[in-house]
Amino acid sequence: MNYKLKSDIELWESCKQDDIPAYNELFDRYAKMLYRQTISYVKNEVDAEELVMDLLLSIWEKRSHLHIDSGKNVRAYFMLEMRSRLINYFQKKS
Repeated sequence: MNYKLKSDIELWESCKQDDIPAYNELFDRYAKMLYRQTISYVKNEVDAEELVMDLLLSIWEKRSHLHIDSGKNVRAYFMLEMRSRLINYFQKKS
């Protein structure tokens, strides 16, 4: 099966069925984008990488009961979750 040809929502539905290659494809699609977004705010490579990895691990761990509602937009969901984590990060820093 060629996961690169699948849509994000198809991959997400596969992830919910414990399909690791589908998750890996989503990871490949979004990890760098999330990192660039995060590093632009935190200005620390280690913290940015940790925030992204924590988010993506959390999504995998909670996959069976997560509902992506943002118009079935996986990218928007990931960005919204990262925004929430960035807010928490800065609240802990201050």
